[in-house]
Amino acid sequence: MFILILLLQIAVLTSMTNCNKEEEPPAEEKPELTENRGIRVGKNLPRYPKHIYWSKAGDEIIVRCLKGIYAVNIETDSIRVIDKNIETVFTMYSNDGMYLYYLINSGKEGRYSLGRLDLKEGAAQMLVKNAVSGPFIISKDHEKIAFIIQTVPDPSIFLYSESTNNIQPVASGTPRSINSDGTKMIIRDEKAQKIYLVDLNDFSKIDLNLHMIYNYRYFWNADNLFIFSHGRILDVFKKKSRTTNLEGVLGRSWTRSMTFDYYYLEDMPNNFYVIYYLINDNPYLKKIFATAIAVDFSYPTFSPDEQHAAYIINNKIYMCKLPF
Repeated sequence: MFILILLLQIAVLTSMTNCNKEEEPPAEEKPELTENRGIRVGKNLPRYPKHIYWSKAGDEIIVRCLKGIYAVNIETDSIRVIDKNIETVFTMYSNDGMYLYYLINSGKEGRYSLGRLDLKEGAAQMLVKNAVSGPFIISKDHEKIAFIIQTVPDPSIFLYSESTNNIQPVASGTPRSINSDGTKMIIRDEKAQKIYLVDLNDFSKIDLNLHMIYNYRYFWNADNLFIFSHGRILDVFKKKSRTTNLEGVLGRSWTRSMTFDYYYLEDMPNNFYVIYYLINDNPYLKKIFATAIAVDFSYPTFSPDEQHAAYIINNKIYMCKLPF
């Protein structure tokens, strides 16, 4: 009887101890990857990673968790706390690597607040309060931020200027892409079933006479606009298109490196590929690794020298050298 009581007490103490621990990522399933996934980084992160960005300096990976923003040192795997309390629902990394722009819940249903986090100092600044209805896009110099406010009967696009702190209405629809000098923006008007090019100086718009394309990517090359969709590249202004070696392929995500766009897709059995995309050449398709089982894989991020990739698998961050 004494032994039974002692065992019960041990079981209760163990249960209480486990309840006080922060939840750990689930154990990896077997079999393991059929090819090397790379090395694990960020082993001491206090929370699950949800989104990652390779720093422009190349020495850190910026990590967004459901609560907290952290930086993982590539060489030492040490953790730098940027803001341990912030709870973001959407983030974008600035082109110069100085800021992380984010949305947080405002307490009002369907409304978010838009802010900016200094990644060096950890200082947060609120830019637009209690108004934003969904994801936003930012210009290359992060002077302009386009976002949606859910108005009746249709959503409206608004433009925030960092230098003037002004907010101006632009048009109905959703913002898709801002060109490199921040003077033009592509918007999609779901109600009119049209895609427009908007001048961000006077907000005049031109109908591009394009079919509504949902699985696509915009490329700005100087003043030229290209669209990639279903393996075809369309030169919008010249009205010319050509087929690539990926015709008919739909992928899960695009992400931007310093000079190139990368595209990844998964096919059976969950193979992970990266496409090294050049505007004036066919995409280059290369497999990084393959899995024998389904894994929870998130958007990859790429080092500034374009030699390495980092990605999240089953709530853990891995880094590998690209096979290019």
